[in-house]
Parts: sequence; C-alpha cells; structure tokens
Amino acid sequence: MGRRGVKVSNLNNIMLIEVLADIVEDSRMGKICKVLVLSNEGATTQEISEKLKISRTTVISYINKWNDIGIDSIFETRGKNRKSIISYEIASDVMLTLKDKLPDQEGYSANRWSCSLISDYIHKKYNIKYSKTSVHNLIKNLGFEAKWENYYLVNKKKNKEYLSKLEKL
Repeated sequence: MGRRGVKVSNLNNIMLIEVLADIVEDSRMGKICKVLVLSNEGATTQEISEKLKISRTTVISYINKWNDIGIDSIFETRGKNRKSIISYEIASDVMLTLKDKLPDQEGYSANRWSCSLISDYIHKKYNIKYSKTSVHNLIKNLGFEAKWENYYLVNKKKNKEYLSKLEKL
C-alpha cells in the first residue's frame, strides 16, 4: 500500500476555479486553479505534476494551502502586492543619475556606477537601504543595461512604462 494521496477538501467554488483556470492559464494563479480542478476530478498528485509540468511537491503545497486557507490561497502573492518603497521620485532620480552623472560627481571615488554604489547613493540621499539585487532589478526595470561596467539606457519604452506605473502608486 502506497502513501495516502493529498486531496482537495471543501471545493465550494468549483465553477469559479474552473473559469479562473481557463482565463489565467500561464500565471501562478492559473496553475493553482488547474491543480485544484484536476485534484477535484480525481487525478493523483503525480498525474497532475506530469500534466502541468510542475513538481509533485508544488502540487501538494497548492492543495494543502487550499485546504488550510481556502480561496485566499489562490490570490496569495508572496509579497507581490506589497507596496513598493521605490517611489517615482527615487526611480526618476536614479535614472537621471545613471544617465547624466558619474560617481565621482556624487562624491564617490569610482568612475563607474555599480549596484553597490547606487544602493549607497539611495541610502545616503533617501535613508532607505536596498540590496544589490533590488538595485539591479530597479535598474533593469528602468530599461538600463550594464555594458563594460557602465549603465546604458537601452529600452526607452520599458523606462517610460515603469516610471508611469510608479507615478500612479
């Protein structure tokens, strides 16, 4: 006798879940919905993982989370709904600084910007600490790329979209 399979309990909103599974196919939410629908139809966790090309552990995690907290498990965003502490002002300042200034003009003893320097610049100017990874993501979202250790604006459309999104927050 094998392990007892994990099953979805209390799937009251099956119609809603089926509709969501069809609408938001490629997102995490869509995958969760598909896991719930397939489990409700009697598929094993192994069959679900093979069909959706996700790990069996992920399938079990989605089902257990559903059983624990219900429909909120679909909308749980792992911090993605957290309000960004990067304001329009900071993003604009970083963009203009990267475009128009060298680090030595801001009092640094380097002649090229790095994520560490930009993080330090933001901390000194706005008293907000960012990791190098967060700064890298900000720079990437602003449409800059590092080439030969200098940052160049390569995607002006992405830059405008990101800044307008921040401005609306």
